Amino acid sequence: MSSVRERLILRPGPVVETIERLVARIFERFGDCGLYRLCAELHAIAKADTRRAVSIGRSYIWLRVLVFATIAAGIAVLGWMLSLIDFTSAASDSVSSTAQGIEQPISQSSQGPRYSPCSSWKNASSAAVLWRRCMSFAPSSM
Repeated sequence: MSSVRERLILRPGPVVETIERLVARIFERFGDCGLYRLCAELHAIAKADTRRAVSIGRSYIWLRVLVFATIAAGIAVLGWMLSLIDFTSAASDSVSSTAQGIEQPISQSSQGPRYSPCSSWKNASSAAVLWRRCMSFAPSSM
């Protein structure tokens, strides 16, 4: 005995054949009337949907590769983040210091570059050199 799921599946071949028979019977009894044109349009839609269903049903290898690559990249990023954490002293420390150790690499990586030539006057030998450096990073005005 077939399962309930198998009985509820519409197979496109028998559906299109049934609609073809219905179109022929309506044409024999009523001729070229509105009901015939409606059923003929339904037949055209069923054939187009059959082609569309076949194209949807095939497997997309590129999508599987993309999903696999995304998961692999996520695992690689997770591994990189875990490599930034110092686990050697984590066993003897408290939970709060371990959480701080995890938070530190994350906050450092999101802050961007650590040195900006415009941020410190100590690195420049004179104000003119610093001014030129700052102006080279400033957007040009129109």
